[in-house]
Amino acid sequence: MDAAIEQYAPSETLNDTEIVSLSLPYALHASCLHMQVRSGSKTKNLVQFAMRKLFPTDQNAINVEQITWNAFGDGISKAIACAELTKRRSQLNFYEYVQIGYKRIEQIWRPVNSNVE
Repeated sequence: MDAAIEQYAPSETLNDTEIVSLSLPYALHASCLHMQVRSGSKTKNLVQFAMRKLFPTDQNAINVEQITWNAFGDGISKAIACAELTKRRSQLNFYEYVQIGYKRIEQIWRPVNSNVE
């Protein structure tokens, strides 16, 4: 079976939608911070950035009142960890709303050699 797979290579990937829409039971605040977590993102950097936005030291900075942690694929567990670390490091009482959705990705494989069907 491996020999058959080696005769094909992925040529293009089609995304159903670039952005997954959130259908939350409440409206998000205008200053909401949307954190996009990927599998290669460093948890420490993400949490530090979010904490600096939540508790700014600069007087001119916009105070963030809500954060959404968004991820897909291998980044989901990292997004959950970031949300839990943010809740633990903050003195505020956070409300957590977890939503799982799906995103359709279609991959098209083409033959490497022209004589393969």
